[in-house]
Amino acid sequence: MDKVLPHARRRQVFSLLAEHGPLSKRGLMACLEPPIARRRLYEVLQRLLEGRLLTQRLYRGLGKSAFFYEISKEPRMVDAVSQIIGKDLTAIRSPYFRRIELIHSENCAIWKEVFKRLFPQARIIREHEFYGNGEVSQLLLSQGNDRETDPDLLLIFESKVDGSPISVAIEIERNPKSKVRLARKLRKYAAQSRLDGVIYICEEHSLSERLRGVYNSWVLRDALRVKQYGSNFILFSDGAFDQGAGEPMMFNAALESVSLKTWMHKLLNTACSSRRDLNFRSPAL
Repeated sequence: MDKVLPHARRRQVFSLLAEHGPLSKRGLMACLEPPIARRRLYEVLQRLLEGRLLTQRLYRGLGKSAFFYEISKEPRMVDAVSQIIGKDLTAIRSPYFRRIELIHSENCAIWKEVFKRLFPQARIIREHEFYGNGEVSQLLLSQGNDRETDPDLLLIFESKVDGSPISVAIEIERNPKSKVRLARKLRKYAAQSRLDGVIYICEEHSLSERLRGVYNSWVLRDALRVKQYGSNFILFSDGAFDQGAGEPMMFNAALESVSLKTWMHKLLNTACSSRRDLNFRSPAL
């Protein structure tokens, strides 16, 4: 049963839209915590639309259509929402997404919320927030002209060994790309950055197999920085959850099942120079 009061749900919806940009009912239902019934969400959104605090736009693609909701841009409504969530929305650089990017943006929002719940100690940054962030530039060794190789999300932790940043790139992969393009991005992550790991969330098994093949055949041999734990530098998932463990099901470049929580524990508690593929096979302490 939904026990969250209506005004609290209203604040949650506004906060999610302020952070992530437009979301559909699918995205809001996936991100809201605790879960909300579809009927209850419909009632909340209808009240906000009637009050002109929200607007909606129709997305059509691949034979499907859905309404995406966003905070009204009317100055009076922006002020009202700012009061509700306790943030000045006029000072927030709101992300702009073209219609064709809405589904991908929503998937990124959903996965950011998933990783927030799994790793509350992490800072999680979305791609549109990278600009001007010096720490992100240092971790990705960005040159300012290589946006194509930026990940969708970046998780930043504090090392349990020496307090240095531990960073993990997250990619949400929906469509097949050329092997040359995939190899360029994977080389960037493995050999031309300071990343400690990479996670690919793939909508289809064929996408993860294509990525795994490119990584093992074209990238790993020359990735000297991470070669000693190269099979576990990168994880893949189709988004399915292990309900018992409460985490996404993952496998590494050697096609071995991996616990995400155990994997992250190893990254945080082992210096980069000491990491070996064998280390990742033992359970977290």
